[in-house]
Amino acid sequence: MSIDLGLMIWTWVSFLILLYLLGRFAYRPMMFLVERREKRIRDSLRQAEDEKRNAEAVTREREALLRETQEQAGSALEGAREAAEGQKRRIIAEAREEAGRIIKQAEAEIQREKRQAMVELSESVADLAIEAAERIVRSELDRNKHQVLVDEFITDLENKSIGH
Repeated sequence: MSIDLGLMIWTWVSFLILLYLLGRFAYRPMMFLVERREKRIRDSLRQAEDEKRNAEAVTREREALLRETQEQAGSALEGAREAAEGQKRRIIAEAREEAGRIIKQAEAEIQREKRQAMVELSESVADLAIEAAERIVRSELDRNKHQVLVDEFITDLENKSIGH
């Protein structure tokens, strides 16, 4: 095996020229493309992270809004329940007052009717007594006639009492 020095020099020169040409025309543009791709991937990852953080923030806001809405709905429901209970108590109190007023009016009416009935009864009794006295005075005062008149008076009194 023999080493040809001229071939070796030309091979090295060709290799160095090829290396220079590849470095100048191929390696730099490839490195530029690789760096640009790396930058695009980094930007995409950063953007994805930002979007993830934004999505998490929106999710937290929605959850907080949902909790707040549920609390407000619960408060509104409790307020409505309390208002309904208060109105129920007020209606019951008004109904009791009205019932008391009606009972008092009925009792007063009963008392009036009772007094009027007593007045009418006393007038009737007075009229009957006067009538009986007139009959006694008109008739002879013997004992048998007197007894008959008293019995008639009692019968008339019973008939008038039953009639009213």
